[in-house]
Amino acid sequence: MIKIFKKFYFYLTKPSKTFQSDIKLLHFYYSKLVIKYVHKFEFIEQKKYFYPNFSDLLFLIKIILKYNPKRCVEIGGGYSTFFILKALEKNFKKDGIKPSLLSFEQDEKYLEIHKKFLKENLSMATYDFLCLKKTNLEISDFLNTKVSRCQNLNIKKIDFFYEDRTDHDTHKIAGDALILEHNSETDFIIVIDGMIKTVEFYKKNLKKNYKINGGFFTGTSFIPDLK
Repeated sequence: MIKIFKKFYFYLTKPSKTFQSDIKLLHFYYSKLVIKYVHKFEFIEQKKYFYPNFSDLLFLIKIILKYNPKRCVEIGGGYSTFFILKALEKNFKKDGIKPSLLSFEQDEKYLEIHKKFLKENLSMATYDFLCLKKTNLEISDFLNTKVSRCQNLNIKKIDFFYEDRTDHDTHKIAGDALILEHNSETDFIIVIDGMIKTVEFYKKNLKKNYKINGGFFTGTSFIPDLK
């Protein structure tokens, strides 16, 4: 009863914010059901991960299944790594073309926990898609802005890039997608989870043409516009 009165109070005092919060919550549970019953991907809890945002995970899964990328890069692993690999596995069973996921992590201890969880909960064939690497952040000047970037991103061919890493303590804007875009010989999909300042920076400074989606229920995707 107290919860009902609180909800009523918030709708009276902050109607727009409360409505948005409730809509996002409904989408969260809808996404959880779709992942489980439509895509048949079982959620396996790892207590040392952050609790999953199922809206973001479904967003990732749908992009992977639709565009079928084969050379994938992720910065900041967790449940996203597991579900990216499950989506890659599903595509692999259809076309027989082996994909790869290069996943970077900043914390050594977390990297070991992550590796153990994935080994225990994926088939060996699917785990074999994965290469986990430790990385560190460094600061660069880009267009008169200080940006943080991961080391070891000298990658020439990529189809899909996902970023959900821990921000630098001081410089909150990431520059990883810009570096990859500059170095890559191929067009690729970019998905950013949260990181609002980074998303706005990318919208202004990515050089190629992209269709931009998401941002309310989910992170933001930049899909190459090849027209």
